[in-house]
Amino acid sequence: MKRSDKKKVPKRVLRLPDLDFAKRSVLKTLGSPASKRAYWLAFSRTVVLRHRTELEAADFAPRRLSI
Repeated sequence: MKRSDKKKVPKRVLRLPDLDFAKRSVLKTLGSPASKRAYWLAFSRTVVLRHRTELEAADFAPRRLSI
């Protein structure tokens, strides 16, 4: 079987190098500074929330209280 015949399986968990690569790729395609800033803010928030969730799951951060 040729290497090109194998189906590429997507990663289940993206780590920071993967996310950084994705961020840089998107930022290169955006032209306006306003678009870059809006994307950066949304991307940063997503990364922070994901990291917090991982810390909470590992009992390294306090859990949010339900009201």
